[in-house]
Amino acid sequence: MGFIDVSGVLGRRFGSIGVALNELGVTLYLSHSEQLTVTGIQCQRAQRYAQLFLDVFQVKGGADILIDQAIPEHAGLGSGTQMALSIGVGLNRLFGLNKTLDELVALMGRGHRSGIGIGAFCRGGLVVDGGRAAETVIPPVISQLQLPDEWRFILILDASVRGIHGESESLAFDRLPEFPAQQVAHLCHLVFMRGLPAVVENDLSVFGEVITELQASVGDHFSSLQGGRFTSHTVEQAVAWLGQQGAVGLGQSSWGPTGFCMVSGHETALQLVEQANSRFSHTGVEFLIASVCKTGSSIDIIDTSVQPVPGQTEFV
Repeated sequence: MGFIDVSGVLGRRFGSIGVALNELGVTLYLSHSEQLTVTGIQCQRAQRYAQLFLDVFQVKGGADILIDQAIPEHAGLGSGTQMALSIGVGLNRLFGLNKTLDELVALMGRGHRSGIGIGAFCRGGLVVDGGRAAETVIPPVISQLQLPDEWRFILILDASVRGIHGESESLAFDRLPEFPAQQVAHLCHLVFMRGLPAVVENDLSVFGEVITELQASVGDHFSSLQGGRFTSHTVEQAVAWLGQQGAVGLGQSSWGPTGFCMVSGHETALQLVEQANSRFSHTGVEFLIASVCKTGSSIDIIDTSVQPVPGQTEFV
């Protein structure tokens, strides 16, 4: 939902706020096998993570892995971190290696900038990380709150556009101008003295104002590299329209193209999405209602004599 100090002008670089959502996640099944076989959604990416795990930890034998559900790639939704940690934690449990989360994060190369994906994977909820100092390994989670049950996100997805990712993302961060220290201080105060208290006090209006301002500030800072405050102009139009209908907390997730907003109540979200689908039906964008995941990842043991059926869960 936004970086707080992209340049590290106040001592710690990045620092971010984000949330785990029930409707976006990774579901996979793992079982022992003589060799590694990965099938299902995004299986090539998963295969790389799994092979890395087996090679580095010198695991004898292999595993059958079925990817039943995955997060859209390069859409600004943290798909890489969730897939990598799901594979790592799942194989760690399958082979009983007792590797720590820090070891798995380092192996998979996650947490170089934001710690939100790691915090969301472990804990769920609304997560704030403290950014990176010179010796930081994983950006520390400094706040984790549960959002009120009735709060809903509306995501706006544009499959025709891909957000900046991989090596291009690293280069993009290197090219960004320095973020003004005074603005960083203001955003820190905004998040910690207005945004987080608003969550505890169930004040969606104030929390939405905080996120909208944070997003506008960061979006303008990134605009020279992503073609504007939003990566997708269609998503930008849809977010603006949703704001005119009363939605709050307007912004773009990471480098996009996915946009988001917030409303109170599932029925309100349903009505808005129905109107949005009608208004933007010719554009190709999709609207998804999402609720906050409060628990983080989980592992279930199923009967290994029964063929896994999509919809049942061994690791989520």
